[in-house]
Amino acid sequence: MNLYVKTKYVCGIDLHAQTMAICIMDKNGKILMRKSIKCKISLLLEQLRPFMRSITVGVESTYNCHAVH
Repeated sequence: MNLYVKTKYVCGIDLHAQTMAICIMDKNGKILMRKSIKCKISLLLEQLRPFMRSITVGVESTYNCHAVH
């Protein structure tokens, strides 16, 4: 997997109206976490907390960004 980031982990987020699907991988592409959670920033931060020292987060380009609160 070719990732052009300098962090140890990457996270992809797919936003929906009520939920978001998150996937966290290491730079080798190993999936460390894959789950669906409610669209609440506090729940997202709780999931990201173990990786916060070195993570890049990408969110799909969408008009649903208001759903995360």
